[in-house]
Amino acid sequence: MTPTAWDPCEILNAHSILYTHWYEWALRYHGSSTVCFHRYLLIKTPHDAETCLRAVGWSPFAHQYYDPSSVD
Repeated sequence: MTPTAWDPCEILNAHSILYTHWYEWALRYHGSSTVCFHRYLLIKTPHDAETCLRAVGWSPFAHQYYDPSSVD
């Protein structure tokens, strides 16, 4: 099966980890005809999401995330 942009969402849904789409994806969802350049997921618990995705084989280099709680 070829990986898709929606794979992480399906995994997070299956593990009840809350997230939402942001930027161009959110605009498009609400009817804008914008082109989707970037896809962002805002995740309530980044550590839980990271643990969940790594458990099913995701590499830390396959995605990027920013956790504002980790900033000093």
